[in-house]
Amino acid sequence: MLAGTAEVFTVTVPAWLLAALAFLGTVLGGAISFAVNQLLIKGAADRAAKKREKEDEQRRERYILQMDSRKATFDLLSCICAGIERMETETGQIYWNGELKRCLSHLEGVDERYRESDQRQLAELNTRNK
Repeated sequence: MLAGTAEVFTVTVPAWLLAALAFLGTVLGGAISFAVNQLLIKGAADRAAKKREKEDEQRRERYILQMDSRKATFDLLSCICAGIERMETETGQIYWNGELKRCLSHLEGVDERYRESDQRQLAELNTRNK
């Protein structure tokens, strides 16, 4: 047994080596932090792009439904006008077709403006997604 003896082992490291290790640790930590931030930013940007794409698709569907609905309404009123006109021709009596035709022509003008607006907005959505 070695009673009361203790050896001390000392290693001397130059200061420049410690400074170099500290610098490399800082650079490595900064690089890891930068990479993680870039991944987080890219993930957020991807989610935002998907959300925007979904909203654009829903808006596009809404515009198409609106255009179809207005066209169906216009077609229905046109058929009603044609039917009344045929009744007027067959019976020789004048009904309220003149007023209906005036309303229909007004509706057609309004519908044309809506259709142009919807087509512009659809084109804008399509070009934005490309």
